Amino acid sequence: MRILSIVPCPTYANTERFPCVARFDVEVEGRLRLYNLRLLRAPDGTHLTYAPSVAGKRCATFTPDFAKELTAAAMAALGGRTANDKLSAA
Repeated sequence: MRILSIVPCPTYANTERFPCVARFDVEVEGRLRLYNLRLLRAPDGTHLTYAPSVAGKRCATFTPDFAKELTAAAMAALGGRTANDKLSAA
C-alpha cells in the first residue's frame, strides 16, 4: 500500500462531529488506486477512513482490517502536517 498524495483539510471547514483531518489518494498492491478518501477524527480521538460519496451514497466500503490499514498508512504519511502544508506524500 502506498499513499500517492495527502492534503490536510482546512481547519475552518471542521465543524462536523467527525472533522476531516486530510484527504488522500492511495495505491493498493500496484493494482488498485482509490482517490479522494477522507481521514476523519472521531469524537473519542480515533481516526477513520471513508470513501467519497456519490449521489449521497459512499462509492466504496472497506472491511474493518483494510480500513485500519488505510488509516494507519494515511496517518503515517500525514506525519503531523497541517492545512498550511500541502505537499505530496511521495
